[in-house]
Amino acid sequence: MNNFLLIKLGALLVAPCLSAVTTLSAPETSGASIQWHLSLDGNASAATVDGGGNCYVTGVGGQPASGAFVTKIATDGRVLWTSYLLGGDGKGVAVGGDGSVCIVGQTPGGIETPHGYDTTHNGTVDAFVAMYDRDGKLLWATYHGGKNSDSALAVTMNEDGSVFVTGLTSSPDFPAPQAAAVLTTPGAGCRAFVSRFSRDGKLLWSQLLDESSVTIPLRSTYGMSIASPGNGVAYLTGYTKSSDDVIGRFYVAAVAADGGLCWFKEVISGAQGLAIAATKSAIYAAGWTSVRLPKPAGISPRFNGGPFDAFVMKFDMQGEIVWSTYLGGRGVDHAYAVATDVAGNVAVAGSTSSENFPASSALVSSYRDKQDAFVAKLSPDGALAWSTYLGGSDWDRCQGVVLDATGAVVAVGYSYSSDFLAAGTPKPAVLGGKASFAVKIGTGTSGPLPERPSEPRKPGRKRKRNL
Repeated sequence: MNNFLLIKLGALLVAPCLSAVTTLSAPETSGASIQWHLSLDGNASAATVDGGGNCYVTGVGGQPASGAFVTKIATDGRVLWTSYLLGGDGKGVAVGGDGSVCIVGQTPGGIETPHGYDTTHNGTVDAFVAMYDRDGKLLWATYHGGKNSDSALAVTMNEDGSVFVTGLTSSPDFPAPQAAAVLTTPGAGCRAFVSRFSRDGKLLWSQLLDESSVTIPLRSTYGMSIASPGNGVAYLTGYTKSSDDVIGRFYVAAVAADGGLCWFKEVISGAQGLAIAATKSAIYAAGWTSVRLPKPAGISPRFNGGPFDAFVMKFDMQGEIVWSTYLGGRGVDHAYAVATDVAGNVAVAGSTSSENFPASSALVSSYRDKQDAFVAKLSPDGALAWSTYLGGSDWDRCQGVVLDATGAVVAVGYSYSSDFLAAGTPKPAVLGGKASFAVKIGTGTSGPLPERPSEPRKPGRKRKRNL
C-alpha cells in the first residue's frame, strides 16, 4: 500500500524519501508479529503514542536541507503528516490529550522561533522546544540555553498542556538560578536541567540538578529521560560522573510541578540510566551496566557476561526499588528506551551484539552481524513475554519504543542494513548508508520472519560509523 505524504517546511511542500508500508503475514503463532514496518530518511530518536493509538516519531533528516522532524503515523501504519523544523535535531517527543505535539532537541542556530520566549541563538549549540497542533502546524518554538553547549534530550506533557523538559547544559548563563554559581566552578562539566513551559511557550521555571542534590562531589550530571503520568510530578533518570568514575552512577529523581526536588536517589555505581517511563503507581527505568543489580528478579537475575548488559528496574512512587533484571548475553547490550501501559506491562528496546541474547517468540531469533536492534516485552513482574532481534547484516539500533492500548509495541531507530529485518520487508531508504525505521509489533497475527544468511563481508571495505 503506497502512502501519500505531505511535508510542511513553512510554506514549502516537498516529497520525502519514504518506502511503502508493508504488512507481513505468515503462519499464526502466539509470539511477536509485525503489523507494519516503514522506513524514513535520517535518524529517528524517540517516539510516543496518543490515546487513539497514533504514533509520533521525532529525529533529524530531510532533503535537501536537514532539520528536526515530527511524523504522525496512524494505527495501520499510514503516515498522516510530517513537519520539519529546519536547523534542529529532534531528541524527544510528547503528545497531549488534544493532539498537540511537542518536540525538543538541539540546534546550532537558524530555527524558526514564532512566539518563543527566547528567539535569539545564545551560544555554540542551544536546546530548543517546539509545539505543533494536531495537524502538524508549528504553534511556537524557542531557544533554551546560554553561551556554551545546551541540549534538550526528552520531554513529557502534563494534562494541562504544559511540558517538562530535561537535558544538559554547560552554560553559566543558562536560565536557571543555580547556573551562575555551579557552572563557573572549575571542573564543573555539565549539569542536568529540568524546565517547565506553559502550553503557549512561556518558561515557567528551570532548575539544575547540582551538588546539593547528590552525595558525592560531581564533575557532571546527565539528564537523559523524563516522564510524567499526569500527576503533576516529573520523574527523571540519567547518571552522574565524578573524576574517578568512568561509567557513572545511575540515578532516578522526582521534581514537583513548582520545580521543587521531591527526591533524588543514586541507585548503583557503574551504570547509566538512559530511559524512564511512569504510571500513577510505578516507575520503570532502563539503561546498561556490568555490576550487580539490587533486588534481582525477572528475566535474568544474574549478569550474562560480556562488557555490559541492558537492565530494566521497577520503582515505587517514592523511588524505592521493587525489582530489577538484566537483559543481554555475552556481547554488548544497551537499553535506550522503555515504555509502560496502565497494566504495568513494559517494553524495552536498544541494541545488542550478543549471539545468545534471550530471543523468545521472536520475529528474528538469531543474531545477524555487527550490531542488531532488539525489542522485548515484559510482564509487570519482570518476566519475559517475548523478545526479538531486529536487524540485518550491518549496524542497527532501536532508540525509541511505545506501548499502545492494545498491547502492541512500536519501535523506532536507525539501520545501516540494506537487508534490514528479512525478505518481504521494504529496504530502508538509505541516505549516506543510514535510514530510520518504525516497526509495529503485536502478538498472534503472523509468524516469525524467514531467516536469511548474513551478507558476506566485502574485502577491504571499511566504513566509519557515527553510532
